[in-house]
Order: sequence, then structure tokens, then C-alpha cells
Amino acid sequence: MAIGEKNNQNQINRSFLKQAKIGNGKAYSIFSQNRGVDFTDEIIDISIHNYGYDPQCEGDRADYALQFIRELEESQKQKVLAAIKNQLAQVEITDDWDVDQLFKLAALLSKEYDAEFGELLRNLFDTCSRDELWQFPEDSILLLDGFDGMVRLARRIGKVLLTDDDWWEADWDMHCVPGMKFEDVKERLTELSKTDENIKAYLDEVNKDDDGKSEKEKYKNHAFEITKEAIANKRPVPRRAYLNLSHEELCYFADESKKARTQNERRLYLNIFSEKRSRYPYSEQDLIDSFSLRKNSWYNNRLVDCLACFSSPAVREVAQKALDSDEYGYFYLQLLINNYREGDSAKIVRKLKCTKDECDFHWAVGTVRHIYEKNTTAECLEPLLFAYTTRCGLCRQHVVELMEKAGVLSDEIRTEFLHDAMYLYDKRTEEEE
Repeated sequence: MAIGEKNNQNQINRSFLKQAKIGNGKAYSIFSQNRGVDFTDEIIDISIHNYGYDPQCEGDRADYALQFIRELEESQKQKVLAAIKNQLAQVEITDDWDVDQLFKLAALLSKEYDAEFGELLRNLFDTCSRDELWQFPEDSILLLDGFDGMVRLARRIGKVLLTDDDWWEADWDMHCVPGMKFEDVKERLTELSKTDENIKAYLDEVNKDDDGKSEKEKYKNHAFEITKEAIANKRPVPRRAYLNLSHEELCYFADESKKARTQNERRLYLNIFSEKRSRYPYSEQDLIDSFSLRKNSWYNNRLVDCLACFSSPAVREVAQKALDSDEYGYFYLQLLINNYREGDSAKIVRKLKCTKDECDFHWAVGTVRHIYEKNTTAECLEPLLFAYTTRCGLCRQHVVELMEKAGVLSDEIRTEFLHDAMYLYDKRTEEEE
């Protein structure tokens, strides 16, 4: 192979892996258009690592990896399967998203290619230690064996419960059996529990009643006291508390905030007014007049959260000042949610391009989504195309939906998204319901 051709193939591999780590459909396009390139190393990488921005919200990427495995030529496919099997055989069971994805992929591969993946997974579950069991991705067993997996799980955990007072278990797994309703799972387990003490112990634990007042009632009935106590102890006010404050109580805390001697003290109050349901009850000018000279301080960030609830010329003026200068951070974009005007899209793109930190960029993308959820316009295209580059699958999904709603979704992105990690995860979980 000529040096130039080798360099070109290496560049293709790097481009594929870059897009595959993002989890979008561009990776599939690169894969499909370059069948002569060996992508096995990259596919092994994305199979045993979950590169999602927030896997707890986005889920695993097992189906995303599987779509590439399916289309490999046989020798390359066997190389990938062997590498995944080897990883499974030596895995350390921890509360880790890579482990979660590996086990889900093993369940899928057991059904589609090699039953040995399933045997390895069952053996890992049956023989793992108590501490490992606590961290085991239990829904992988449900994905593998359905209700039979639920029985296996209930028996293993029930046996622990019979000798371990410190173990706690909820009924979450009973909601996750593919193709079954919670009520049917519970009914069948209840029948089995009549002759199986381990399953009975499991059900006794998940069916425990809470004799005290529910958390919901506590925050609803004692919101004022909880809020006042949190501020007195210089702790953030729980969201469930401040969302249950009455208008009069919001006024009380707004008045108290004016007595605060430092920005740190006042910020505790500003947390309360950061959502529409608990909006600052007086004029937004009070908040505008409070801005610190440190443009991107946490204090100013919290003020912007509060001002984002208002629609007024004064708030828009603050927004425009921030958007016209690179000295102001991404969080000032929030002020456009209720104060957007045609022509703002170019300034939004500029602010996105200035936001280099991935965490900040993710929050900026979330804000851009909220802007165009509230303000449907074809002008959204350029900002949303830039937002589409995020590693967050949920954000990409919402971006595609917003482009569709505004009538600017291209056929290229529409087709790409059918191979996006988020789309494929949702497709599988919907089929399981």
C-alpha cells in the first residue's frame, strides 16, 4: 500500500472514531462510504466504552455499536466478537457506564450471534460478590432473558436479603422486563414466591410501605419552613420546597434578599427565583441593578437564571449587550428565551463558537434548544446545526425535532439520525415496552 493511500485510510479511521465517539449518524456514513477500510479497532473501542456525554440520561450505546458489527465482513466480525468476549471474561464489575454497556451488548450478541455471551453474563451475575451484585447492571440480565432473568435476579437478591439487613431494594427492575407490564411481573413473581423463600424475601423488600409522610407531602405542606431553615443554615433551598411557595411567601423571601449583606448570602435567595413557577415577584429592574462588575461570576449567572423568566425591553437590552461582546459568558443566552427577535441567530452562533469547554457548550446547547422551543423560526437552522455537533444524544434528538418543527431539517440529517446512538437506544427500549 502506498504511503499516500495509507495516510488517507488513517485519516478516514480517525474521522470515523471522532464521529463515533460523538455517537451521531455521520460515523455510519463514513463507514458505509469506505467499505475497503478496516474499522475493527475503532468498533471494538466504541463497543467496550460508552462515550455518551451523560449515559445516565442517554442510556447505553450497545445498539449503536451493533449496527457496525452487523455489517462487517466475517473475518472482521469474528475479530470484534472475540475482543468483546475477552473483555467480558476479564471485566471488573463496578458502577461504571462502560461495564453497563458491555453487559447490554453481550445480551444482544447472545441473541444474535453467540449464546456464549449469554452464558458468560449469567455466570458473572450468579457468582459475583455481594458488593459486585450491588453494582451489577441488573437490567442486562432482563434484556438477556426477560422474565426468566427477573426470576434469576429476584432469587439472587432475595437470598442476600435473608441474611443481610443492610441491603435495600426497590421495584425498579420489575418495571424493566421487556414486553411485560409491571403488574404482570408482580403477579407471576407473587405466585412463584409461594414456594420460593428467596423470591418472597425479594418481594417483601420491594413492597415495603413508607409509614411516614411522603416526601411530596412534606415539601408541599412545609415549603416555607424548609426554605427558611435552609437559608438560615446557608444551604441551597431544595427545589421541591421553593416550587411550593405561595406568592406571599415569595414576596417575603424577596424582601429578605434585599437585607442580605453579601453576594453569597443573596445567591441563596436567588436560587428560589430561578424558575417560572417561583419567579421574582417584583420588578426585574431590581435584579438588573444587582449585577456584579465581574461579568461571568456565579452571582451574575444566578441573576441571569432569574431574569430569564422575564420578557421586557430592559432584559433584552442586557441580552444584546452580552451577545455583542465576547467578554460575556454563554449563560447570558438564557435571556433570549423570552426576549428573542429575528436576527438574533447570528449572535447565538457567535456565542456558541466562543464556548470551548465541553460542559459549558452542553449547557449552551440546552439553552439554544429552549430558545427555539419558545420561538419557532426558520432562522434556527444555523444555531441548531452548530448545536447538533454536541456529544449529548438527548440534545441531538431535540435539535432534530426542532429543525423538523421549523421545516428546516435536511434529508441528509434525517437519514443520518436513523443511525444515531440516541435514536437506536430509544428504538430498542420502545420495542421492549
